[in-house]
Amino acid sequence: MATSIWEEESHEFKLQSLTDDMVTSAEEMFGITFLDAYLAILKEQNGGRILYNAFPHSMAPVQYDAFIPVDHIKGIGLQNGILDNAYFLNEWDMPEGLILFSGDGHTWLAMDYRNIVSNPPIVYVDNEAEQITQVAGSFDEFLTKLSIEQSDACEEDGDAVEEYSEQDLERFIQQNKCDELVMALVHLSYTDVDVKWFGKRLQELSVHPSEVVRIEVARIIWGMTHQLEDPTLNRLLAHFEKDLESDVQLFADLIKEKMNYPFEKLREDVELTGMESFSYQGEIYHVNEHSNLWHLSDYQTDFQSYPTVGDLLENATINGKLLKEIWSQVKKV
Repeated sequence: MATSIWEEESHEFKLQSLTDDMVTSAEEMFGITFLDAYLAILKEQNGGRILYNAFPHSMAPVQYDAFIPVDHIKGIGLQNGILDNAYFLNEWDMPEGLILFSGDGHTWLAMDYRNIVSNPPIVYVDNEAEQITQVAGSFDEFLTKLSIEQSDACEEDGDAVEEYSEQDLERFIQQNKCDELVMALVHLSYTDVDVKWFGKRLQELSVHPSEVVRIEVARIIWGMTHQLEDPTLNRLLAHFEKDLESDVQLFADLIKEKMNYPFEKLREDVELTGMESFSYQGEIYHVNEHSNLWHLSDYQTDFQSYPTVGDLLENATINGKLLKEIWSQVKKV
């Protein structure tokens, strides 16, 4: 394995630099002690895309032959970090005690703290098969076994991982190259793409003949619900709800949950998990608890703090307006 596991380029999962206070707050929230090996790589870079794409194991999905795909590791933070763990456990009905550090919903890699508070093994979670399997005895072991593999699909094209432009996606749509189309969609969803342009392309592809393309479109829309305007989302949902593919319909339900997130549910969720995130007018905010206070935060700072979650929900403001007053314009992240 290389000295550093991280790719140099910026990525969706790359978060602000890790501090000791962030580690302490996260450990208090989860009630556990993080693995030294995990903290060591996060002190170099707090999450992001890694130089490897595979973890060899017999439990790998059939399409990947003998390895579990893994191309990123989550750092410690709210959006796209492990602090959104409770949301994914709830959405995919996974047991408490798993801390998910890489995955996409159907499958995950996780630190298994279900029965211990330190030195957990690493498990592979297959939600479709409803199986949780230990794949490494420690995070150190997991890191040492990471490798670079080519799937059969990549070998047919003669290339490994590639970067794609907006022009490439347009070309693949015109040429109806499904494999390249899906890879370009995934790549662009992780970049600083023109959201309005990307939304239009996703609308076109939401009725594509290939179920693989439609599922990927639905998954991407679920991930970027907070970035899209309601008219665009409603048009997409109209397509998804008519789709006969169950995975597309599942993502449609998840998108609707994000769009219609009741204020009353916010309180239930933050009291249960200790944090929640939402978007308002293009900005992302977080309600979270640490240092014995409840905070309303943006990406960089806790800009309002209260002794209880009730006080925060009653009195916190954004741009001079109470949360209740703006909630009809909010989307869950």
